[in-house]
Amino acid sequence: LKEVIIATSATIEGQTTAHYIEDAIKNDKIIITKLAQGAKDLHSRRSQVNFDILNDWSSEYELGDVSNANTALEALEICGPKLAEIVAVKALSCIKIQLRQSEIVCDVVVVDRAGKIMGRAS
Repeated sequence: LKEVIIATSATIEGQTTAHYIEDAIKNDKIIITKLAQGAKDLHSRRSQVNFDILNDWSSEYELGDVSNANTALEALEICGPKLAEIVAVKALSCIKIQLRQSEIVCDVVVVDRAGKIMGRAS
């Protein structure tokens, strides 16, 4: 084991879980990386929802028009759970490009604010 990547929600429970895991590992040889609620690039506009891309994907799969959606939740309500699956697959594709030919195994899980899994790609 070389690295543990922790991705928890921004809730008190999620943060508490992350701290528990970090404390339990405490090993100088293991790298601990904590993701920032799924945003690769913090403090920039790039971490916001791109509704143009969501609309392109929803149109491609004939899920509905989300061009006037104001939130990701609204886009999901228009398109249904298939949109979350598409987002997971597209995100995994981007991760694989970033990792190039690495042996790192990744899963992408899209969850709602209540913690319910909406989409997944492996």
